[in-house]
Amino acid sequence: MWLEFIRQVRTSVNVHPLLSGYATRLLNDKGDISAEEAQNTLSYYSSIGNAPADMAYWFEGFLRSSGSILLLDDNLWNLVNKLGMFAGKRNLHGTASHTETHVQRVQSRRTPEVG
Repeated sequence: MWLEFIRQVRTSVNVHPLLSGYATRLLNDKGDISAEEAQNTLSYYSSIGNAPADMAYWFEGFLRSSGSILLLDDNLWNLVNKLGMFAGKRNLHGTASHTETHVQRVQSRRTPEVG
């Protein structure tokens, strides 16, 4: 019963993106949605047609205010990394955004140095 409600929260257009992101994460963790479905939802919220605040809220809900989970969960890392959502994007001033800088720091911790 609650699972059906969480599915409806995830797909409803009348739900705040924070709740949709959290619902997506719950369903992803439970294995109720495929990685492709989670990727499609992430792609939707990060598309240029949506407000940046909606994307930020969705991502905050998805990560449950714990960005460090990306260091521990390879599936979540790959989901976010596949999208390449922060690669090469700059804010209006031409500088790297705070989020992009944070993701680059996380990425450098995940990639072992060679040499």
